[in-house]
Amino acid sequence: YAVNSISIHPSGKLALSVSKDKTLRTWNLIKGRSAYITNIKKVAELVRWSPDGSHFLVAFRNAIDVYSVESAAVVQTIDFKQKICDLTFIKDEIIAVGGESEDIRFYDVKSGELIHTFNAHKSRVKALECVSVNSETFLVSTSSDGYIKVWYLDVSESEIKAQKIAKVNTGSRPTCLTVLLK
Repeated sequence: YAVNSISIHPSGKLALSVSKDKTLRTWNLIKGRSAYITNIKKVAELVRWSPDGSHFLVAFRNAIDVYSVESAAVVQTIDFKQKICDLTFIKDEIIAVGGESEDIRFYDVKSGELIHTFNAHKSRVKALECVSVNSETFLVSTSSDGYIKVWYLDVSESEIKAQKIAKVNTGSRPTCLTVLLK
């Protein structure tokens, strides 16, 4: 069966994968083999470790299950209400999610609450990547509209503010994104 997504634990010793066979697999990267196989009820599209490795997310078509590593169970489900294209952690407890609309939405993974939404593109948001530089937080997004945009994020305890600082038209329809800092 096809693997839909893979995520490496911050320690570099474990990985998670989700596939079309409705499984969540934990991989021991030291030994180079599968460590656990967990059956899930639906086909998952994405899996992501939190930056501190204490929890991970499994995204289905329009919902996100938040798993605690400590309890090895789902501790929260976030209903996105539309197809999810990508998600990224902003902080250990905050994620940005893009999907079949022009908006990027931010959620608290502990409460499942929507924190902030802003209009980012002229069509669906296909990929997101969060990067930190000198304790500043930036979100990079790309969309079916052909643009890659860089957003400066001001993340406080009570709110998130996004300010566009750069954009480029690729002249194509990007479907994924990776950010490399030098």
